[in-house]
Amino acid sequence: MSEKTVEIQGIELGSAESECGRKRSRTRNTWAVGSEQGSGKQGRRTSVKILGIDSDIDEGLKWRVKWGQRGIGLFGFIALILYVASGDKNAGLLTVLVVFSTFVLICIGILYYKNVSLVIVKRLLREPNVVLILLYTLCNWIIDTMQPGHSFSPINGILYALVANGFVFMDALKLKSRILVISIGILFTLLNIYNIYLNTFGNSNEGLILLEYTIQGKEHSFMKRYIKQSMFLQILLFSSSGVYTMIIDKKQEYLIFATGIVYRENGIASNHVDSTIDEWFEGRVKWGQRGIGLFGFIALILYVASGDKNAGLQIATVVFCTIVLICLGILYYKNVSLVIVKRLLREPNVVLILLYTLCNWIIDTMQPGHSFSSINGILYALVANGFVFMDALKLKSRILVISIGILFTLLNIYNIYLNTFGNSNEGLILLEYTIQGKEHSFMKRSTKRSMFLQILLFSSSGIYTMIIDKKQEYLIFATGIVYRETGTTSKHVEDTQHLMKMERERVSPSLEKKNDATNII
Repeated sequence: MSEKTVEIQGIELGSAESECGRKRSRTRNTWAVGSEQGSGKQGRRTSVKILGIDSDIDEGLKWRVKWGQRGIGLFGFIALILYVASGDKNAGLLTVLVVFSTFVLICIGILYYKNVSLVIVKRLLREPNVVLILLYTLCNWIIDTMQPGHSFSPINGILYALVANGFVFMDALKLKSRILVISIGILFTLLNIYNIYLNTFGNSNEGLILLEYTIQGKEHSFMKRYIKQSMFLQILLFSSSGVYTMIIDKKQEYLIFATGIVYRENGIASNHVDSTIDEWFEGRVKWGQRGIGLFGFIALILYVASGDKNAGLQIATVVFCTIVLICLGILYYKNVSLVIVKRLLREPNVVLILLYTLCNWIIDTMQPGHSFSSINGILYALVANGFVFMDALKLKSRILVISIGILFTLLNIYNIYLNTFGNSNEGLILLEYTIQGKEHSFMKRSTKRSMFLQILLFSSSGIYTMIIDKKQEYLIFATGIVYRETGTTSKHVEDTQHLMKMERERVSPSLEKKNDATNII
């Protein structure tokens, strides 16, 4: 039987819940485990609702959660104090730190025992930010093992990975207190800030080289100090949206690190355009798109051919980029939804991309690598933000969006290449400072490499949405909060496809047994 729906603010509201959802909809108050309505056992709950499915609660879970949380809070705070006091150098304090960190991990084990929803774990592993945090913590441990700063480095690396991933996957806990989540979130944030401080103004990993390579007779290297500084910064930024959700979620209704797709046809934008705008509207969009695709491709080829050095090709690149910007202006003219622009400016990833492109231009202006650096910086910022805000266009073709997405991705990859294996910004110093008589510096080459990598990663989820959205139904860079109960951006509408899949998985074993019995007969 078909089901009528209406979409409001990106939420699909069904006229009736699925049969599978109704069977599981016992209650909407899923967080008061063990609450009693009056006296007796009738008021005691034995399950919580997660993604539309009632999940059973073990009888001893409430006790384990209570003491596991207290242990994590107490020993975690002591461990952080010891880590700060040790300065990542004092062997005695680091030894005590390992002991208390072990207590924290034991308490985490007590908290997680029979308290994990595998359905949410699978849901989290589909989130780009979560996957990137996992990869970065793994890489951090590998780096500390391959090139240790001291004898405790590998241990610190694995402890950091376990604590960080323990925080990220707290989303999957069936039962937890908000105080614990906020406390761990604050400790995790402070730990990353302190690690950034140690590898910027502290003495951690001084002079340690991870990798050396030679290009055209010139030696280059990846320094451990700067790589770890960049990694901790990215982990902090990738977790920022989750920390923000954690703070505003006073009733623990949302998944912290999981996000949902927002539909375009939700009252704020539509692919349908009023023909009364003006008679030239569709023509402007048509030729604006063609110009962007053609001249953008030529500009990218010229930029690659110039190697960021050839003055003649650089001039040609600037000319064609200017034509691309003119075509962007033609495409955007009377074709922008300001409501979506405001919606995009609430997205952490979008804001960070804007800030990074602005910082890239400022760096190229303050410390230019050549006479075209400042111009290239402002052109890159305009093109990058032109791509990000294509979400706000009322009318556009999917081919254009995919083409610009591919060009934007290739441009960032090439910029990373130039600042890694190319000759761009060699030897240019952005900032020099002295700590305890030792000179340190921020190099433009490594800073820009890190920035382009982060812009590429922050745009990855949008690029993925762009590829799978064959009907242009979704906003590329805008995401919605997902409710724990339903698994959707609606508090009352469950993810029926997911529920039906779970139901099939539950029923299929019994059907197989029945078929086996029939075959035997």
